[in-house]
Amino acid sequence: MSDNAISEKDTRVPDEHTQTRILRFTVGVIIAVMLAAWINWPLAFVAPVFTAKVPYR
Repeated sequence: MSDNAISEKDTRVPDEHTQTRILRFTVGVIIAVMLAAWINWPLAFVAPVFTAKVPYR
């Protein structure tokens, strides 16, 4: 193996706006799933599917 393999990796970092959107999405899904489990919703196991619908541009 060569040492170039590490440097050839794609190391692009999303801009600040994209990072904020990812964080907000993640926190929102976590809160929704925790709330569904906390109130003992019978369909809590599908809460991530309902809340994590990724919007298309």
